[in-house]
Amino acid sequence: MKVLILNGSPRGQKSNTYRMALAFTDGIRAELGVSADIRTIDVYAAHIEDCRGCFCCWTSTPGKCVVDDDAEYILSEITAADVVVWSFPLYYFGMPSRLKALLDRHLPTLLPFIAERSDGSYVHAFRDADRPAGSVMPAAKNVLISGGGLGKERNNFEALLKQFDILCDGCYTKIICPQSEAFAHVDVTDYLTSVKEAGREYAHCARLSEETEHRVNSSLYPPEAYVKMADASWDIEDTARGSSPEAKAQSAAERFTRQMAATYNPGAFDGVERIFEIYYTDIGAGYQLVMGKDQCEVRLSDFMPYTTRVETPLTVWQDISKGVYSGEQAMLEGKYKTLGDLRLLISWNRYFGFESAKAMSSEASAGKAPKKTNLTLLIIPWFVIWLLLSINAVVGGIAGICAAACLHFANLRWTLTVYDYISCLCVSLFSLLALLGFNTQIILPLSYLSFGIMWLVSCLTPIPLTAHYSKNSYNGDDALKNPLFIKTNLILTLCWAVLYLITPIWTYFIMGSSAPYLTALVNTVCPAFLGIFTNWFQKWYPAKIARG
Repeated sequence: MKVLILNGSPRGQKSNTYRMALAFTDGIRAELGVSADIRTIDVYAAHIEDCRGCFCCWTSTPGKCVVDDDAEYILSEITAADVVVWSFPLYYFGMPSRLKALLDRHLPTLLPFIAERSDGSYVHAFRDADRPAGSVMPAAKNVLISGGGLGKERNNFEALLKQFDILCDGCYTKIICPQSEAFAHVDVTDYLTSVKEAGREYAHCARLSEETEHRVNSSLYPPEAYVKMADASWDIEDTARGSSPEAKAQSAAERFTRQMAATYNPGAFDGVERIFEIYYTDIGAGYQLVMGKDQCEVRLSDFMPYTTRVETPLTVWQDISKGVYSGEQAMLEGKYKTLGDLRLLISWNRYFGFESAKAMSSEASAGKAPKKTNLTLLIIPWFVIWLLLSINAVVGGIAGICAAACLHFANLRWTLTVYDYISCLCVSLFSLLALLGFNTQIILPLSYLSFGIMWLVSCLTPIPLTAHYSKNSYNGDDALKNPLFIKTNLILTLCWAVLYLITPIWTYFIMGSSAPYLTALVNTVCPAFLGIFTNWFQKWYPAKIARG
């Protein structure tokens, strides 16, 4: 497949829209591999003169323009391409002037004779009879990718879309982003990933599904929030502060902070007002973001006690916001320091990202809340056999099988992990052995040993056992992308694994004593102390790392 990107942005390859076009064609390349021949022509780097209206391309030199510039070569590339990607920003409700000049120079591809379309309208017929009737575009297939900065498609892109409707006789694919100016200020990785997936789908089906088309043509942010962020990006007020480097740096920091506040998601407010304080170490200025019910207020003075404080160079936080590197990795590398409650940072995308707001909105409209994992469900079947098998093998065996069976029904409300299913299997097996008359002095230590092995083996996986459950307190699956969260849970999971790997030793001897019922008591007290340690460590360790 020959794909030609016509980059019609005056910014050239620094264009935000061109990033969208590259993501789309990356998807085509990912789907087709080496069979994808993708080329780019920067229209503003080419020499393209205006059409003179002489009609020589129809009369004296049929099919050839008398103007000697780059337009003839570009037209030959367009005609030879299987797909042309028209990539450009919206300029005054249309396309940039040089691209419009190139479009005007398409005249040699047409005949002077008038043809009637199926809808009764008229166009000039194609010189190439193989081209689709009704369209006046020389390319076989066309993809329109355009971005704008006004925040909404309504009363913004209609003129451009109508033009392409007429040019292509309605047969083209569109990807419109009315908030593409946000690309320069925030991380748009998720959106560009969606555009890339759209490219894969287009390469496979030559069209986009309704779901995909809706996803890549949706706003990045609620329009009101985008407008605040966009307005805050301009440095009009710099003259009021002075022109010194220090004044310019403080203006840049304040604009950036206000942009950050504009992306606040009020839907994440849980009744608790949080105060995020950020101090830019390279310019010596600090700000507070008061995260309330309806909005996020930026404070320049009269600071209140903070919930979370970050000390960082401005450039580092800007790079994090653009997705240059992750905030979690930057913290581990000591690029910034954090004081106070780390949970706000771990759940950052919930408070300052509208993807989660969209998800919450869709779930609310569907009338159902997302299911979560539950560590208690994992422990209950084990606790049943540990408590009852030391007292009565038959009672403990029956209760263990019942507890394991009930765990399956918990899936109606909770999300079960692989460790829940492993627990069901193991508890059922040990309960069955007890009912068959096997020695509980052996069964109980083996059950503790298998429980410890399960925890230990999970430490060898990317996500340790406790992380599957503790993520619920830290914005769900987003926490699993946080290296510090994973490292903290790895240490805690290893501690619990060691406890249950050595528990069989004293369990065996207590079960062989005259008071086997003390097994449950002893094996409840030891985990209780480790539980106290866990509650302390999961707060202390991340805070220690964050402080640097």
